[in-house]
Amino acid sequence: MDWGALLTLTALATLAALWHRSLEVREAAFLAARDTCQQAGLQLLDDTIAFKRLRWSLDGGLALLIVYGFEYSDDMVNRRHGVVLMRGRRAQAAVLEQADGPQG
Repeated sequence: MDWGALLTLTALATLAALWHRSLEVREAAFLAARDTCQQAGLQLLDDTIAFKRLRWSLDGGLALLIVYGFEYSDDMVNRRHGVVLMRGRRAQAAVLEQADGPQG
């Protein structure tokens, strides 16, 4: 095996590992959104979350912060927005937007 093939294989394996980890983080964010809605007696709409943004944080050590958005309803008519902030594989916060402003 030549060096080019080895580098290509290594790059593909790295991309596959990153993709797998991103699925784990997304699943953890979904569970945080679902649990937050259930605890508040709300309905998570579409049973899905969506990537919103990504940034680095130096607070408490270098970490990647990912924000996922979701929609929920309190009466099955209104659509409200919420976000889940992920730090690594852990949900740091889930924030629900109420009619009178954000609630945490």
